[in-house]
Amino acid sequence: MSDGVIVRTGARLHFGLAISGSGPARRYGGLGMMIDQPGFEVRCRRLEDVDAELYGTESSRDRIAGPEWSVRRTQKQLDELRSAGRLPKTSRFDFAVVEAIPQHCGFGSGTQLALAVFTAATELSSSNDNANTSPRREPSGDQPAKSPTACASGLYDGDLLPSLNDFFRLKAATGRGRRSKIGLYGFLNGGLIHEVDRDRSESERFSREAIPESWRFVLITPEQNAGPSGNTEADLMQKLPPMSPRLTNRLHELASRILQAATNEDFPTFSEELSQYGRLVGAHFQPAQGGTFFDERIERIDRVLADRVNGPRPVQSSWGPTAVLPVQSDDAAAELIQNLNEHGVLDDCEVLTTRPLNRGASIEYVAD
Repeated sequence: MSDGVIVRTGARLHFGLAISGSGPARRYGGLGMMIDQPGFEVRCRRLEDVDAELYGTESSRDRIAGPEWSVRRTQKQLDELRSAGRLPKTSRFDFAVVEAIPQHCGFGSGTQLALAVFTAATELSSSNDNANTSPRREPSGDQPAKSPTACASGLYDGDLLPSLNDFFRLKAATGRGRRSKIGLYGFLNGGLIHEVDRDRSESERFSREAIPESWRFVLITPEQNAGPSGNTEADLMQKLPPMSPRLTNRLHELASRILQAATNEDFPTFSEELSQYGRLVGAHFQPAQGGTFFDERIERIDRVLADRVNGPRPVQSSWGPTAVLPVQSDDAAAELIQNLNEHGVLDDCEVLTTRPLNRGASIEYVAD
């Protein structure tokens, strides 16, 4: 039995799509970021291979533990990777999803789990063809994850951002990033990410900046109201009216200014421009989600905060129901939460204060 690996990810916040064109010709851009919590911790060990004639039988199944949905997703992905020749068909793994991102809450859980599973399995696979598509083992500071190049020692070497080869290999192997690729890019690099929807090469589609480490993001998730996903999400997207070129251009302009504000550590501008971005996207998606926000409880929170001068306003992540409130510090986060509690608008919501994640996912090797 070989050594194991632990892959740790953050979660993806997506502040809204910027869409060009209509119908099959639609192109998608947008703005998002990575946060350190919630996140996945996925532990994986290689089990003894099964005999080829036993492939597909119950005895050839992987051992997977974790939330029910993550177990199903992990097994399905491993089966697809074997069918596609990206893993040996006789390989077997012992997976444990120790920490998980809540599903259908606006955190990009499906993409982060898919990338973590692929990274762990190929890292331990006897096939070396895909073993170089992993994040750097020990990124530090506000630097993005380094370009991974496998060394004999099992560590990583290299001083460049993850290459386009890494990006395309992850995208092809996991099937993620059909519309937005921010979660995929964020898995590799972390940070605040602007994806452009124009006809550009992949290397020119993304701008990234680090977010000041002292800033905090208050996440408010209304309970028992999962956002749309899968076929339901696809149907809603098709029913949306085309986004006007004027709106698309305005969103890209705001996204550029938001990245610049993060670079300058200009929190007031960051917060104000992010609020504008979210409201413009929310207005466009109103026919599909019933309002500027997917959940009425976020609307109530917004009304409470509307009269505060220079205060944060909620910005929805993806289809919600989670909304994000940026603040400058832990103290500001505590004060904001106390204020909302005093108004009685958090009674049926989960609240979490999180930090920005300015690096890619990490991989740690563990000995048996």
